[in-house]
Amino acid sequence: MKVSYSIASIIFWFSVSTAVAQIPDSLKTFTSIEEAAKNPDVVRTLRINRYDKDVFPSEVLKMKNLRVFTLRGGKYQAIPPGLGQLNQLRILQIENSHISDLPDEIGKLEELTQLNLQNNKLTKVPSSISKLSKMTILNLSNNMITEIPNSVSGMTALVDLNLASNKISTLPDDIGNLPQLRTINVKGNQISTIPKSLGASKSLVNVDLSNNKLSNLGGIGGLLKIENLDLSSNGLSKLDDALFDLPEIKIINVSGNALQSLPMSISKAKKLRALNASKNQISQLPAGLAELSQLDMIDFSENSIKEIPESIGNLENLQSIDLAKNNLRTIPASIGKLTKLRSLDLTDNPLESLPIKDLIKLHNLKKFMFFQSPPDASKELKKAPTDAKPVGDKK
Repeated sequence: MKVSYSIASIIFWFSVSTAVAQIPDSLKTFTSIEEAAKNPDVVRTLRINRYDKDVFPSEVLKMKNLRVFTLRGGKYQAIPPGLGQLNQLRILQIENSHISDLPDEIGKLEELTQLNLQNNKLTKVPSSISKLSKMTILNLSNNMITEIPNSVSGMTALVDLNLASNKISTLPDDIGNLPQLRTINVKGNQISTIPKSLGASKSLVNVDLSNNKLSNLGGIGGLLKIENLDLSSNGLSKLDDALFDLPEIKIINVSGNALQSLPMSISKAKKLRALNASKNQISQLPAGLAELSQLDMIDFSENSIKEIPESIGNLENLQSIDLAKNNLRTIPASIGKLTKLRSLDLTDNPLESLPIKDLIKLHNLKKFMFFQSPPDASKELKKAPTDAKPVGDKK
């Protein structure tokens, strides 16, 4: 009797597992926790885009075959025990809630390839995250994290790391040793120095270090594959020559710093296509700029530039020039050679003349601005003598 019961059990469970396997993918995807909880074993994908409860939905922890889980919203502060049981998870997104602590169990999700915990209240990252060796995308942006553990270097498959808008002051010394890392975003933190390993990374293509506290770029010359580098809104007063020696660099943003000039080595950045040096204290365009034939955008607005050299005409691929809010009085006739130019902004310059005959050669120009803002009336009033008499006063 016991033998027949055992065989019957095997047949029953085999039938159930076969039935689950035959369920179409469309029936394995749910957008309601209540519906998914009715048959947790068949749930493969669960996406909840509007969750407004104060407690994490513990029903999810029973869905052992869950591959993709997205939960947006809610006011819960913690994930209850049991997360580590979801060992089939590939993608985990828990956004826009109040989670302040990520359990160590996260390290048990060894199949995880994408983890998105943006817009929460996280203050730290558990060291167990290093066990996620299949992770390719990690997004911890818009939290309150102060430190990244050194163990992050164990995530050897990591391609995209987003730590933007946290309270991080230092990055792990070996963060640049991640062999697959192509993109790192740490904008909006409190970073003052760049780890040597990051500056020597052989895989990084996109680096965003904007809105930090950098005063120098020590050792950044080793980024042999980097194409896009954002250093805007830091405390840089000088740029290293090595910055323009990067062989693949195409986009550089150094706006919002304290630069008074750009180095002559800029002429070496032969693949450079876009340069944003706005909101600095630059008094003249760098001489080597005219040698960058691939440039299609330059932005030197809000500086102190007094003249544009004739050599600007050599940049025949330029499509956008922004020189607003400088001290320009004239524009060289060579501007007429820039036949691909689509946008030219000369707003708020003390212009005395314009080379009209040359400007009309720019047949692709769609946007041309050269007006001056009216003077600030409040400032003019402050300049008026305090003893000025009203009009009509005969005394």
